[in-house]
Amino acid sequence: MAISIDASQETPKAKGKGHAKGMEVVQIKDIGTFSREQIETFKKVQNLKSCVQLGLDMHKWLTEGGIRLPPAEYHSPVT
Repeated sequence: MAISIDASQETPKAKGKGHAKGMEVVQIKDIGTFSREQIETFKKVQNLKSCVQLGLDMHKWLTEGGIRLPPAEYHSPVT
């Protein structure tokens, strides 16, 4: 699921417990209402997930084909 924030859209103000001034929220159709802090956290988690996946893909590439074993004459004798 992609997350994008359009600054040109007006955000409704929600009054929550402990928020006298109100809080800006974003309503996502059929999902729910989220604060800016929650959306930013979702985005950070999404970025972390992408970085982890890239790392896993690189590890797979290195172990399956990126790193070749040296020729047998370079291996030390096993005793």
